[in-house]
Amino acid sequence: MRRTPPTSMVRLWSPGPGRSGGTGDKDGDGEPDGADAGSPPSPQPAATRTDTKVMITNRRLIAAHGRTVPGRRQRFRPTPKACQTATVLLRLWLGAADLARVRVADVPHPAATVSLACQALRDPATAVRLPDLAQRMAAAAPLVRPLHHLVPSHGLMPDFMTPSDGLESLEAGLAAIRSTAPHRVRAQVATAYTNVPVTPMRRRFAAADPEVLDIMVTALRHYFRAVLAPYWPALVRDRGHEVDETGRRFARSGVDGVLAALPAGLRWRPPVLEVDTWPAAGTRDVHLDGGGVLLVASPFAGPRPRVLVQPGRPAFVVYRTGSPLAVTPPRADAVHRLLGHTRAEVLRRVAGPGRHTTSSVARDAGISPSSSSEHLAVLRAAGLVTSHRSGGTMVHRATGSGTDLLGPG
Repeated sequence: MRRTPPTSMVRLWSPGPGRSGGTGDKDGDGEPDGADAGSPPSPQPAATRTDTKVMITNRRLIAAHGRTVPGRRQRFRPTPKACQTATVLLRLWLGAADLARVRVADVPHPAATVSLACQALRDPATAVRLPDLAQRMAAAAPLVRPLHHLVPSHGLMPDFMTPSDGLESLEAGLAAIRSTAPHRVRAQVATAYTNVPVTPMRRRFAAADPEVLDIMVTALRHYFRAVLAPYWPALVRDRGHEVDETGRRFARSGVDGVLAALPAGLRWRPPVLEVDTWPAAGTRDVHLDGGGVLLVASPFAGPRPRVLVQPGRPAFVVYRTGSPLAVTPPRADAVHRLLGHTRAEVLRRVAGPGRHTTSSVARDAGISPSSSSEHLAVLRAAGLVTSHRSGGTMVHRATGSGTDLLGPG
């Protein structure tokens, strides 16, 4: 029995106004004038650009007016150029409660960074500029090859690959990815994969096959360890500097100044945060209703911000900051000569993502708990590590000076 391919939706901006989806659809979104499915109508005037909606079902193209597009049965494949240049406008409406809950992630999101880096480094231009990372990715190919099937090479990425949960550690982020509800996996993969060839693994991925999700999570873990882990302290350090600057901006001009200073693709027009994002997101207005916003910066985020909005949670806005071109080869040997191999390894462990206790550092570094405690005490006295008690456990983290000393390695 033949299976009917899943229905998916693609929205592309048309060149200008006046190209509506049909009678009573002046804004071209396929809904009655002024309405967008799943979101409240906007009290603002319609955007100056309009979009054309095309539905793909049973290998036929169906325009927004509901009639089949003339021509042979065919598979809709937006060209890479169209996917890269088409832009949609997402408007996030922030009330007083949302403004009180605007937060800035003070560390990179480990799991989201892996997904974004995997896509970014498949761009030949990025790979040429980051040869060390590209070489690491090539060397790890046998372990991370599934990601070439599961992570789109450009453009839109399924939202669950950059989860809002899991900022505290890589494993927490991977757990959030793995626990995504099957219906969300199916819907988001169908949307993100409208312009890629079908492979057996992608077909299973689109069906939310649990085994494929396990394969993906394992490959993401290998990717972090093989490609990003040596550079993680530098990414944490750079993010810390940017957060410090954001704090100074907040002290000078408040939340309004922080939002107004966001990079290209994000525009603060009180009370609306406008986001130029990927085609499949659609043009819509989203009222956050007190959930707030979490701003997450990543040097691998790509040319366009990504937004994840879930009921009862802060809007998760990922955008590009800094430049991955600043990444330089590791200088582990010099740090090891300065501190000694074991002590340098202890410092490197507490500079990485996650929650680091005396016992976990000992286990990760392959030393005894008493030796771990001694090395941490020396590093703390030198101002390279800070420690605090959480319940009955000491938790450790590298200071800014510690991550500066480690550098990109």
